[in-house]
Order: sequence, then structure tokens, then C-alpha cells
Amino acid sequence: MLAASGIDTLIGLLPARFLQEVRAALVLSADNAEEIRLRQGYRPVILAAGRETECADTAVTYADIDELVVRATKSSVHAYLDSMKDGYITTDGGHRIGVCGMTARTEGGILTFRKISSACIRIARDPDGIDLAPFSSLLQPGAYRNTVLIAPPGVGKTTLLRALIRALSQTGRVSVADEKGEISGITPNGGGFDLGKHTDVLCGCSKREACMMLLKNMSPEILALDEITSEEDTQAMLLALNCGVRLLATAHAENVKDFLARPIYRPLVEANAVSFVGEIHWCNGKRRYSLKRLERGMLSA
Repeated sequence: MLAASGIDTLIGLLPARFLQEVRAALVLSADNAEEIRLRQGYRPVILAAGRETECADTAVTYADIDELVVRATKSSVHAYLDSMKDGYITTDGGHRIGVCGMTARTEGGILTFRKISSACIRIARDPDGIDLAPFSSLLQPGAYRNTVLIAPPGVGKTTLLRALIRALSQTGRVSVADEKGEISGITPNGGGFDLGKHTDVLCGCSKREACMMLLKNMSPEILALDEITSEEDTQAMLLALNCGVRLLATAHAENVKDFLARPIYRPLVEANAVSFVGEIHWCNGKRRYSLKRLERGMLSA
């Protein structure tokens, strides 16, 4: 859920002239809201339950987006250059802002933005209140098996991931390869979500680098990571698997059939690196969760 304090943190990022209208719209859709989008020349919108709804009467300007970036970085854009070159900012409260626009490169080769024309604020949620009953078979001591959580973008995979990390941390050691700081919500200013008493988090480096460091230094029983999007990510997971660590990750897919059909995930399935798939889908405006076992032969079915 998005607590009142989370709404306040989120609203505090927005341009002043949109505060009242967006706050009112966000409060009404707080349980389902996933993103706020600002696009130059168009009205702000909230993505909730898979639908975009306009939430103000005036169009966004470049100045509005500049104000958002200044607020998100606390007027210290240079402190966020490492993430900005990858097109995002992680803010207090764990909210991640993706940005697009006109880019440039400095003499040192670092990507910068000359002009930002759109921003997507991904709303971070505390995992309190998520019904983990569908995953109960995995949460008993010693019962966990490799699991990938799948859903389209903006449905709530990362929030479910937080909830499972915290639950698994009650009985085992969990290490989190948090490349963008989005899972933990940790920023240069500190803070973050409660991910459990036996959880260790490594932020700010690639998943492969994080996996190597965590395997060598933290002796995890379970390794968690978000958004498997590249061959390097799958190789990092296979490396951890070969070291005897169990895996928990998220991936973009509509359903199990779609997951199995995507070439990027094929090495994981072929290596039996995924025992269960957790699905999230919308039903009557609410998120529903399910857990399915991957059986041998599914890949060729």
C-alpha cells in the first residue's frame, strides 16, 4: 500500500502548480496507482489499474519537468550523474523517475541531458498488506525454491518482491542486488524500506558485479534481484545458481507462456534455474497473485 507518508514524499517532488490536483487524484487511486507521467505539452496523468487518467487541467512545460528534477535531486543534480546517465533518478521513499529528452555527452563520455521532455515517476510502495498466501508453500523454513515474479510493466512486481524478501528474511539470509536502488529505496540520503532482519543490500552497481560481491562476502542463502532484462543479468543468475544460492527475481512477461517464449529467459529455464513463476494480474481493479510450478517439458510445449 502507499501510506500517507509515502504520498507526502511523492507529492513533494511535483511542480508546485500541480500539487493540489495531483494529490487529490492520487489519494483517490492510491491503492492502484503505479506511475505519474509528465510529458511536455500534455496534461499530467496517473497510471492506475493499467489505465492512464489525466489529473490536471493545464499542460506540462519544460520548466515543470526541470522543477521536478531539481526537487528530486535536492538541487544537487551532479550527485545523481551516475544514475542520470542511465536515464533515471531514485528519490527518497524509493520512487524512481525515468527521464527522456535531448541528450549529449561530455568530454569524459558521460551521458547528460540538455533538455528533459518527459518524466515517469514509478510509485514505490511499502509491502505491508500484500497477501502472501499464494506463496505460503515457499515461505516455510527450508522450503524456498528458485522463483521468478512476472507481470507487464507497472503492475507491482517490485512491491511483491519486497514483500517476499522480507518474509524470507525471517528464516534465512537474503542478499539483494539492487542495481537502481528501487527495491530497497536506499538513496544517498539514507532511508529505505524494511526488507527484514537477515537481509543485506548492495546498491549502485550492475547485477553481475553485485552478485559477485554478495556471493564472496555475505554468504547468502537466497539472492534477490529486480528486472532481468539482459543476457548479463541471466548470466549473473546462473553464476549464483552454480554457487549453491537460490534465486528470487522479477521479469517482464504477460504470463507463463510469454515468459517461456522470450529468448532472454531461455537459458534460465534450460538450466532448471526457475522452479516457480509468480504471476500478477488485474481483476476487477485489484491485483491478484498466483504461483505456478514450471514442469519439465514446458519449454518445448
